[in-house]
Amino acid sequence: MSELTRIERGHKRAMRWMKSNPGRPMPFAIKQSLNEFHALEELRLQQEDKRLLEDWERDPRPVEEKGVPPVPSARQVVLPPRLAKGMLAALAELNQRREATNG
Repeated sequence: MSELTRIERGHKRAMRWMKSNPGRPMPFAIKQSLNEFHALEELRLQQEDKRLLEDWERDPRPVEEKGVPPVPSARQVVLPPRLAKGMLAALAELNQRREATNG
């Protein structure tokens, strides 16, 4: 099972658990699954912000025509070393999946 699949399944499991157990404290595994999913989303958004700014800078038109540059949202994702490799692999797989659907 790929890292992306593992993270997505963990998120679905966490959402099911939260729906069926409202108000109860979350077990560690459920909380960890949510944290991994949200960290992956933040990484994706951070990468998207960077791409938008690069596209804006590459545009040869004058600033008056281009408009205001996209402002990055100052997202900073801190990954624990044990998750970093898997998270980056999941992000790469997510990017490939998006390119395949858009391309």
